[in-house]
Amino acid sequence: MQKSVFFIILLYVFNILLAHHFDILISIFQITLIHTFLFSLLVLKERIYRTLVLKKTKQPFNFLAINVFNFFICLLYITPFILFIDGNSQFYVVCNFFICFFLYLVIELFIVLKNKL
Repeated sequence: MQKSVFFIILLYVFNILLAHHFDILISIFQITLIHTFLFSLLVLKERIYRTLVLKKTKQPFNFLAINVFNFFICLLYITPFILFIDGNSQFYVVCNFFICFFLYLVIELFIVLKNKL
């Protein structure tokens, strides 16, 4: 998990630098909120995976249910950004969220494969 935290911090810094360099209409606060949410979700999912491994239940439907739950939680999280942010900024916030979301999924994949959960 330590290498993953390093990549997450690197992703966060790269995201801020990219937004600043290209003058993307997203604030550092919004970027921080997105990364904080995704990181906390990643930690929660890893703990759930570890709990399932300790109970020795490696049924694929459990992992599928966790990922579907993750997707719906992310949709609930992004809904206020879609509803209450107007104009071009909304597009950049939503795109930034889903790009970061998929990068966090890649990091999660490496964590799962490394731990062979």
